Amino acid sequence: MMSNSKFSDAIPTKKLTVLLVDDEPDYRRLMKKRIRRRVHDVCVFKEADSGKTTFEFVRDNHVDIIVLDYQMDDMTGAEVLRKLKRMGIKKVAIGLTRHDEPILSEMREACAIEAFCKDYSADFISFFVDRVSQLMDS
Repeated sequence: MMSNSKFSDAIPTKKLTVLLVDDEPDYRRLMKKRIRRRVHDVCVFKEADSGKTTFEFVRDNHVDIIVLDYQMDDMTGAEVLRKLKRMGIKKVAIGLTRHDEPILSEMREACAIEAFCKDYSADFISFFVDRVSQLMDS
């Protein structure tokens, strides 16, 4: 039987911690489900629902990748990334938004390695899986 994960045959030596940040719990659940199908054996998923909870989690826990929404109740994803950078916390960050340019550009300029429209989640999933593969190899 063929697996959906390109990592399923490998025995992971480490697991990457992925922090999913979105103020919509249903969207966090959906993204976690879609990502888990592809990288289920190499990632541990944690969740945050705001900029504030993101800072608290990152301050107290190890995180390899942050996937965050642009529009949240307390601040934008770009503001979160800028504040993390000012705090000296450099993480691999991938931005998601329901908006087009210039919001995508703002997320990239704020230190996201890439930003995607939520409507194109297949592009995001492929990029995410490639990035996880790179981190596992490093």
